[in-house]
Amino acid sequence: MRRLTLKDGASDKFWEIDLQGNQYTVRYGRAGTDGQLKTKEFDSEAKAKSEHDKQIAAKLKKGYVEDSAATGSLPAQAVTEPPKAKTSSQKKTTSEASATTPTATETKPIAAYAEEPVSLGLLPVDWRWAPWRPREETEIPPPRPFNLEQLQKTFSGIRIDKSSYLGDFDWRTAETPLRMSKEEAAFWLVAMSNNRRTIAERKKHLKEWDFSKPVDYKQMLYNEAPSTPWLMIPAFNLLSEQEFLDLALTEKEARYHGADLQWERVRGLQYVLPLLSAPGIERLKDAARAHVSVANWPVSNFYQTTNYFVLAAVLGLSDLLTDVVESWDDKLYSGDAWHDHYHKPQEVIFGLQDPEQVSRHFRRLKLRLSNPDYIRAWLAHTGLQHLDYIEESLKQESNRDQAENQLSALIAVNAAEVAPVMLSLTKASKAPKMAKNWLDEHPQAAVTGLAHCIASHRSGALRQDALAALRLMKRKGYADLMQQTAAHQPTLAETIDEVLNYEDPADNPLTDAETPDWLQTGLTPKSKAKPVDWIDANDLPPIIMAGRAFNAQHVAALLLTLKTADSQQAPFFQQLKEQTDGGCLDAFAWALFEAWLSEGAPSKEKWAMMAMGYLGGDESVMKLTPLIRKWPGESQHQRAVSGLEVLRLIGSKTALMQLSGISQKVKFKGVKSKAQEYMEQIAAEKGLTKAELEDMVIPDCGLDEKGRRVFDYGPRQFHFVLGSDLKPKLKDDSGKLRDNPPKPSAKDDAELANDSLQEWKLVKKQIRDMAKIQAERLEQAMVVGRRWKAEDFDALIARHPLMTHLARLLLWGGYQNGQLAGTFRLTDEQDFADVNDDPLALDGFDEVGLVHPLHLTEEDKNAWGEMFSDYELLPPFQQLSRPVFALSEEELEQQSMSRFEKMKLPAPTLVFGLEKQGWARGEAMDAGGFDEHSKQFAAANVTAVVNYEGVVGMGYIEADETLETTEIVFVKGMRQPSGYGWDQKDKILPLKQVDPLVISEVIKDLNQLAAKAEQ
Repeated sequence: MRRLTLKDGASDKFWEIDLQGNQYTVRYGRAGTDGQLKTKEFDSEAKAKSEHDKQIAAKLKKGYVEDSAATGSLPAQAVTEPPKAKTSSQKKTTSEASATTPTATETKPIAAYAEEPVSLGLLPVDWRWAPWRPREETEIPPPRPFNLEQLQKTFSGIRIDKSSYLGDFDWRTAETPLRMSKEEAAFWLVAMSNNRRTIAERKKHLKEWDFSKPVDYKQMLYNEAPSTPWLMIPAFNLLSEQEFLDLALTEKEARYHGADLQWERVRGLQYVLPLLSAPGIERLKDAARAHVSVANWPVSNFYQTTNYFVLAAVLGLSDLLTDVVESWDDKLYSGDAWHDHYHKPQEVIFGLQDPEQVSRHFRRLKLRLSNPDYIRAWLAHTGLQHLDYIEESLKQESNRDQAENQLSALIAVNAAEVAPVMLSLTKASKAPKMAKNWLDEHPQAAVTGLAHCIASHRSGALRQDALAALRLMKRKGYADLMQQTAAHQPTLAETIDEVLNYEDPADNPLTDAETPDWLQTGLTPKSKAKPVDWIDANDLPPIIMAGRAFNAQHVAALLLTLKTADSQQAPFFQQLKEQTDGGCLDAFAWALFEAWLSEGAPSKEKWAMMAMGYLGGDESVMKLTPLIRKWPGESQHQRAVSGLEVLRLIGSKTALMQLSGISQKVKFKGVKSKAQEYMEQIAAEKGLTKAELEDMVIPDCGLDEKGRRVFDYGPRQFHFVLGSDLKPKLKDDSGKLRDNPPKPSAKDDAELANDSLQEWKLVKKQIRDMAKIQAERLEQAMVVGRRWKAEDFDALIARHPLMTHLARLLLWGGYQNGQLAGTFRLTDEQDFADVNDDPLALDGFDEVGLVHPLHLTEEDKNAWGEMFSDYELLPPFQQLSRPVFALSEEELEQQSMSRFEKMKLPAPTLVFGLEKQGWARGEAMDAGGFDEHSKQFAAANVTAVVNYEGVVGMGYIEADETLETTEIVFVKGMRQPSGYGWDQKDKILPLKQVDPLVISEVIKDLNQLAAKAEQ
């Protein structure tokens, strides 16, 4: 048996593996506990040995070290459902699939309920972040004998922090003693220096250092730029106290920061404070008092450092710092994210004596807990009282390595109060796997904390997530622990009983004999592939069919089928959707995708994302779309493109409408172009134009044919209405409008109310997004003169459950032979009425379109304006009140709109300003730049083109770059985006030949830019 341990300052874990023939057993958990067991069996002893060695290598790579005292062997663990004998030829396929896929195992907790002491996981040095806390007077051990070999081994076991640019050592895990011999101090000084080298170079440098050679370490300390505050521990042991204080108080002149102390030296004083004499500490305080004042805080210079203020915080000089912190404006650090980087206001606030004031100032200034030390400092001040702020700060971190580094401070805490935070972080952070592991490794805290969460929340997503998490724990074998918890904590008994008594379909799995033949056949992988071993099937939501859950073999076979899936299996997946109970496949697919993300989104397992395309539904669509829009900005362009492919594979109206929305408006050109390509391909496959396809795939969002929906609480109901700001709202029985349904009361039907709340969350977001997309489409339809056949308008717009709400707010025109023949509005009853409010039929019109005010007389505009005012109809964009523009007689003789030539604008203002108005960016030219934007006007058969000079690239648009317009011309036909003025010079129209509506709309767009142009 091999035993490995990991002590990283934040946790103390063990991991054991015992190889027996063709299987191995793993036991893992926190030191001092019995941990958890898992057994895995292989086809041969050689394969088991190979995988055994890989597992050990992986653990050693993560920083685990050998425990040479480990002996004995581990008990083999039984699987929940061992492979069954084949009962018939009809059942052969699933059995064969199961033989090559992992079966889910039930993890039985070994330790029973015990009163665990709450621990914040803080070292003595961490408590010094809260200077108001009394310090324990503990005797500091004398220096230990110098043992170079042991120190080298300790150095090799230090955790690597991947969140820094070059990677760095987490010196906190080195457990360096405060008192050390000169030789050991020299060792750590050399180890902690040279931070500009790579990890490998620094290890090599330390290995080659000759510690027998005399070195002026004092001079080395002055010459070396301090790389870490921990360097001050060996510095103190190498210097006299006087020399050490001279070093700490030595200022350095920096180009942008001015003369100041060095932060690493100041922060490192925190570690050695117990070693300093009273006169030494007083000298430091005198230095702080001489520099710290409200007037000296660099309010207007975010590059200036503030290390004398940090010194005051380290020393606990709250009286000096209180007025300084109170003087900061609430918005001082609300600008760019780096504004607090040099000032370090967090560290100054941590010097205050009152934890409630610490919390108040962090919250009003919206400061991030942006590193693990800040999270430990927050815990040292506030204990478990303000965990919500840690949670929100971790959710804001967009970098995975940074998120994991920050979360390393919180996972050291053992307290039930942390469980809801960890559960939330599994859903909404960049370190979901670490959060999930905490819940797995702290089952008792998880049960207690999540049960408290359920008991204190009558409704809401967190309550539902906590219920789901406890039900999962029950399936994993923690029912006994839950019962013991209820017995020891009677206030949780009712909540835990609710979990234990829940009729979980997963407790009633399908047997092989009951499995339909079509399912047996479909779950047979089409090609050989390695088993899916990176996810525990127990962690995925159950798949329910006719009230029965897929068993472990079914799930394992489905995962392997998804891994090897191609388009030929689409019919099987469609049948699976039709036969399974509502929403379970959608939830399964999304959970699989989240698990893939938590593993670091390995490209070789991308099938786990594409599985959403086969099994996902509208809920996955609504959660995936914001990620697709965000990913390119996080250097994940290819993942975003894969997301578009998932939307295309799902193929529902909601999915295609979201795809359409991305094709129309997203700031990343590559993703936008790919979405447009997909929409064009789908339209061509269906024999439609892109606009016609977009009309046909508008989802009904769960509204009925009249555009209504009721959210039922039993005794009371809430009716959907679309607000004037295009935001979904609810009207109660008294006519009062609400943004959201109220919390259920004791008189409401709990089941109905909870279902309504969950439905509202999905519908609200869906309608809000759809209404915004459709309003923008309708405005562009008016601008470019799009027309619908009268019967298509009636079916796709007037009587569409969602579009009817928007159509009622606008003025429509009936066209005969291309000419406006009449105007009308859509009534609440989905009838048509003219300006006199008389009924009107569409029979007399060939086409219907939105009326542009340029085509109305002043009398018509006034009459319709009065009508809309009487009915309190507020259009989603300017229509009747839309400004109309024209060119002068002199300008009409030109070919370019000279009034807008030579406008100078910042590149982002011009580029994004035009794209917001529906203009398309030009094609990439040499070096990846572009020099135009264009806009097509289909009804007039004209394309407007704005050309400009300046450097602007597809990948990055510099805020400091200025673009200057050179010409604004109109080209006959539907010209595609181009560059260098290609495909336009011989097609440019004189301005007098351009439709006045086109002229008016282009002037309107460019006027908005002109208002921002340099004068």
